Amino acid sequence: MKTPSPSISVRTHHLVTGSRGFTDAEEGPRQSTEIRRRILSLAAEGLSDLEELIHRLQAEARPGAAPSQRADIVRELYALEQEEAIEIRLPCGDEVLETVYRAIHALEGLCLERPGLWNVVAYEREWGQYGEYFDFLEPGSPNYSLKRFQRRLYMEHIQEFLDGRVRRGARVLDAGGGVGRFSEELAQRGYDIYLVDSSERALKCAMRHLEHIGWTSYHLLLADAAHLANIPDGFFQATFAIELVCYCTEPERAVGELVRVTAPGGLLFLSVEGRYGSMLADPKVQADHFETIMDKGTLLRRQDVFVRYFTDEEFRAALERHGLEVVRLEGTHYVPDGIFHRFVQEKGLESAEAEEALLAIEKRCSLDPVLKPLARAWLAVCVKR
Repeated sequence: MKTPSPSISVRTHHLVTGSRGFTDAEEGPRQSTEIRRRILSLAAEGLSDLEELIHRLQAEARPGAAPSQRADIVRELYALEQEEAIEIRLPCGDEVLETVYRAIHALEGLCLERPGLWNVVAYEREWGQYGEYFDFLEPGSPNYSLKRFQRRLYMEHIQEFLDGRVRRGARVLDAGGGVGRFSEELAQRGYDIYLVDSSERALKCAMRHLEHIGWTSYHLLLADAAHLANIPDGFFQATFAIELVCYCTEPERAVGELVRVTAPGGLLFLSVEGRYGSMLADPKVQADHFETIMDKGTLLRRQDVFVRYFTDEEFRAALERHGLEVVRLEGTHYVPDGIFHRFVQEKGLESAEAEEALLAIEKRCSLDPVLKPLARAWLAVCVKR
């Protein structure tokens, strides 16, 4: 029985997450580079049959050079697919299995075009494994005290602006609000809450928590913060986007959408991951990530996370490009999930005295000229002109 040949195609949208380097190949860097170039060139020209492509490369030989060996070609094909530059499809004789893989390939294709979607995929997968950590508004959650303390750190900077400028009953957007960490606080202040998130599980959790505290003036929307076309211009008197835009594929587009849906004179509270503090504090950041984070400010771990880190100057510039007046920009989270995260375990969060001690360390770090740039997060309070 003659079976169909595997096929190959060039990915039109791809991010190379790391390369093993041409010099690892036994035949040496020059031949490896040439094989890769020809693979991409032939595939881009429409040669999709994998066997035909291999035979074509074997038949081609530079003057004075030995023909490419089949094993060398296959090794480069595999490496290019691992780097998401090409896609290799194998023939399938099972309709159900083919349907499953068609869905997987479609999902991966979307994540290649919008790498911020890897955060959604990982979040949903990990929720199934560690649901008690993600539903941290439940008092029994292992993260309950930590997340409440993190919210307190943000509210230390935010509450004076809410109290003075956002009236009770105002429409407030909680973008990327998850299970309702800030919506819970906003409900206690009597706002009409619009909670937007890209996780369906998180929104269902938020609904349960808001109803539990007796608050019914809320609206839930499953959406990406960079795509809010169904929300009218200037709809909200205040907008929250805490640790959100840095996880979007296009942070600037997300900021633009959040500005668009906020009324003139309205407040925006936005935070992003700080470049140096996050890099130092995150144990998943490895040596191979260092150059890309330093040069481009981005980290991509396929199937796990995409994040765009910011320095305080970069964050301010991005906000001002959208016409926002930045009235406060503060470093925060030096302790929880930050460079001094071990202090949380040392002090604990079970008493008011422990929280106050950690809060004092936070404030000291935010004022120290050496430690200030090492914030795990930057918080901006802005006014839409």
